[in-house]
Amino acid sequence: MAKFNQDLNEVLNQALNLALDLNHALCTTEHVLLVILEHESGEKIIGALERDDYDKLKQILKDYLLQYVPLKSDPAKMPARSFVLLRMLKRMYASCFESVGVEELLILMLDHPDCYASKLMDSFGIARLYSNPALLDLDNHGIPNDINDNEEAPKNTPLKKYAKNLSALAQDNALDPVIGREEEILRVIEILGRRKKNNPLLIGEAGVGKTSIAEALALKIAQKEVPEFLQEYEVYSLDLALMVAGAKYRGDFEKRLKKTLKEIQQNGRIILFIDEIHTLLGAGSSNAGSLDAANILKPVLTDGGLKCLGATTFEEYRSVFEKDKAFNRRFSVIKVEEPSKEACYLILKKIAPLYEEHHQVRYDESVFKACVDLTSDYMHDKFLPDKAIELLDEVGS
Repeated sequence: MAKFNQDLNEVLNQALNLALDLNHALCTTEHVLLVILEHESGEKIIGALERDDYDKLKQILKDYLLQYVPLKSDPAKMPARSFVLLRMLKRMYASCFESVGVEELLILMLDHPDCYASKLMDSFGIARLYSNPALLDLDNHGIPNDINDNEEAPKNTPLKKYAKNLSALAQDNALDPVIGREEEILRVIEILGRRKKNNPLLIGEAGVGKTSIAEALALKIAQKEVPEFLQEYEVYSLDLALMVAGAKYRGDFEKRLKKTLKEIQQNGRIILFIDEIHTLLGAGSSNAGSLDAANILKPVLTDGGLKCLGATTFEEYRSVFEKDKAFNRRFSVIKVEEPSKEACYLILKKIAPLYEEHHQVRYDESVFKACVDLTSDYMHDKFLPDKAIELLDEVGS
């Protein structure tokens, strides 16, 4: 049985404290990776990354933790370690080494491609640091790989690596409820049902709730509240930043995108949501000989091999998206306007229990009106309902 060295114990304790500070119910591999990046034991990773990539990796991890890790109902309760992390630690403990440390844990993360930390490390090229066959062969490295012989290792497919499964999150009740927007959601479903030009494009200002419409679609599919032709579909959200990250060599980005699209076409039951879809125009084309993402997507959208739900702002649509007429005509526009104050009152009232549980407070009904009225009067650079929700969160904290 192996002992955990001092660095590993420090990292695990700090990860547990990070989860506790964030009121998370679980301490995950993503908590651990973020701590490693800020710990002296992570110097090998830090030294191999460009400063911009290092900062980007940390920010992606922080955003993920704030958005997707479930919260505790009891703030005083210590977070539990996730199943994936526990399994890794069990394998390390059962190894034949006298002691194990952070490097062995990183190797196990890379060997578990279904966890988000592994996807990030792979996309940023961190896997190359541990490309020694003797290290990556866990049996030779002294870490047994047969804790559960009946459990198949998950396949790290391009779609799992570069896109988030909103339908799986909907099934797990990990998405916030979507209030209103019934007209826009119905229009999305109608366009998806077309034989041709069946790709909806949501256009609206930042913060009006375009992403929540994609999440609402995933929720409706999970609850079988859609027409029969959509009931077997899954909604994935493409993480373009993750796909571009670490693609330092010519053609890397294009290969990743093509493999992801090929998997989607082979599946035949996937709706791909692309937020800020205007960034596809030029994505990956670092020189004249390199295709941008939009040109790779065009033939797939034309032959019906992909149902795509895009989102962009009015400004970006006019200045970038609309100029590529061939790409633009493959989409059907749905305008997403800022909701009225009355609609925002209702939205805040419906989502308030989530923030009350998180902050362990109770909101008086007058708070909802104040959040909407004050942000409408004094925050002119942002839009409802996002700015009102932001203030509600701030008040609770």
